[in-house]
Formats: sequence, structure tokens, C-alpha cells
Amino acid sequence: MSETTTPGGAGTAVGGRRRARLLIVVTGISLVVLGIAAAVVWSVLRTAQGPAEAVRDYAALIAEGKAGAASSLVDPVAWAEGREGVASVLVSDEVLASSLEPFSVLDIELGSDGTTEVAVGSTVLVEVDYAVGDERGRAALRVEREHDGPFGASRWRVVDPLVVPIVVESNVPTVGPATLGGEPIDLSGPSFAGAEQLIALVYPGEYQVIAPERTAFSAATEYVLALSDAEPSVEEPSEGAALPVAARVQLTFDPTPELVDTVSEALDEHLDACLEEATAMPDDCPAVLAYLGRTVSNLTITERPEIDVLGAVGVDYVDGVPSRSPVGLRSTIGVIEYTGEDGARRDESFRVVADLEVHGDAVDIVFRSAA
Repeated sequence: MSETTTPGGAGTAVGGRRRARLLIVVTGISLVVLGIAAAVVWSVLRTAQGPAEAVRDYAALIAEGKAGAASSLVDPVAWAEGREGVASVLVSDEVLASSLEPFSVLDIELGSDGTTEVAVGSTVLVEVDYAVGDERGRAALRVEREHDGPFGASRWRVVDPLVVPIVVESNVPTVGPATLGGEPIDLSGPSFAGAEQLIALVYPGEYQVIAPERTAFSAATEYVLALSDAEPSVEEPSEGAALPVAARVQLTFDPTPELVDTVSEALDEHLDACLEEATAMPDDCPAVLAYLGRTVSNLTITERPEIDVLGAVGVDYVDGVPSRSPVGLRSTIGVIEYTGEDGARRDESFRVVADLEVHGDAVDIVFRSAA
């Protein structure tokens, strides 16, 4: 007996095989698409947060005025530890907001070699071109490679803060700190004389430097443009290495009328006290007067000296420290008459000098022997 196959049964079998082949093809295509997508995602994750992007995100916080957030990302205080001369780190939101000109990023690019293929823990250099108002600056920041994140995403950490080392010099540095953005900033003596330079770190900007209000000295408000022009280097700064100062401003203090009156009165009282002890004048009396007091009689000041110089005076600095007060008094020439051993009246000229020990609003006048 022969078997017969119904047409409907054969069609069902053929259709099943076709659907199976189609399913295999679709599945294969899907796997290929998923593989390509995974490769794209992996590539994006590997490159989306490269060193330049890490610096861009960091610099954007400064441009937005978010100094606190930027400092949390890259801590300038910790970075400044052990660096010679850094006296203050002024990186608060309030200080940055006080800038008279806005900070903006112009360009960010990898350093000269341009490679990011470095070992974990190694650093690459990212150069930042920026502007404060119409003025341009440049910084070179180290960025450290960290362990990759999920799915091989590269991770980078900005090492160097985008800060500018500035110094406020003054002819009377001990008058007390000035203010910048509402924060105190230390005053340094003259750099040309070898005085210690007290560095403050600020974010790029143009800032007012306001002199302290004192009864003895006054100075006009000055302005400092905090811009850097850093030399690219991936080397870790050596322990204790001094930071190069990028900007300086000078606060020049003048004596107030109150101080002039005080010193003039003290000068007269000092000379009167010297003459009262004519035969045994103190060591701080003018040397000419002291000598005459021991050898002749009838001393009379016929021309009283007045203030000639009152303020900053030249002194020597040793290891950044002044040998004596850099603020002083020098009088005009005075004249004293006396009776010589032969009974004749004669005269001699003399001068009075003194150091002014200035500590904030306190001023001590210390007279010194002089010819």
C-alpha cells in the first residue's frame, strides 16, 4: 500500500523551515548591531571624560562663579601645602564674585605630545587659554589618570588648581593686612630690597586691593590683574619650591596729619629731655649733643629741627627680615649754641633720627643716636 502526502502538510513544513532561517538571520543581524552599539558605547565611555574634558568641567565652575565647587574638585589649600611663600589662599565664592572682570575659557587642549595613553597614576598636561575681560592668560594643569570606571570608562583627576600667585607689596608692610574681596591679604616689603614675599593664591580675575584704615598711615585703593602665563611641565614641584609670582601690586602708604603732629610733638619732647640731662644724656640723644653736654656748658637749641623724612626708609634685609624697622624719621638740621672753655659762644649742627615700630594702628617712636 502506498503512502500519500497531503499538500497542506508539505506547505506547513516548508514554511516552518523558512521562519527558522529568518529567525536565525534576524538574530545574527541583531547581534551584529548590538556588538557595534556596544563598541560605540565603549568608545564613547573611553573618550567622553578625557583629561581635556576633566579640565573643561573644572574651569567651567570658575567661569560660572562657583569657586567653592571648583575648590572642592581641586583643593588649592592642600595643593599649596609645603610650597614656599604661600601665606593665604583666597578662593571663596565672595572673592571670585568681587572680580571686576569676568573669567572665560578660550581654548583647552592637550600638551605638546597629545597622548592620553599613560599608566594609571601618571599625569598628562592640559593647557588652558583663558581671558579676564580683554586680557589673556594661560595655564598648564596636570591631570592624573585614574583606574577606569564601569564598562572601561576612562577617569581623570585634575591635579593642579587654576590659581594665580599674587603679591601685594608695601612700603609699610607692618601696618596690617589689606583686603581683597573682603578677605585679608598680607603685605610684603619691597622685593628689590630682599624682603620676604608673602604669596596669595586667587582664581583669575581683576581685584581691588583696599588698604587698611589706620590713624597713622593711609594708602589709595589699587587694582591687581591676576593672570598667569605658566610654563608647561608635568614634573611634580619639589618640596618647598617657591611659586613664581604672576602679578604684583604696590600699596604706598603716606603718613597722616595725625601722625605728623604726634611725631613733631615727640621730637620736641625728646630734645627737651636730652637737654635736661645735659651732662649725662641718654644713648638715644644725638651724638653731638651728648658730647657737648659732657664737655661744655650753657647748651641752647637756637634752631629746632623739624620733620624732613617720615615714612619708609632704606634698610638691609637678611633672609627676608629687615635689620631694623623699615619706617623711620629723619629731621632737618638743627643748631645748638654753647659756651666753650674759652668763654666764647659757638654753635654746632645736629640731626635727629628715629625708628617707627608700626604694628597695625600702634606706632612706637624709638629715637636713635645720630650726628
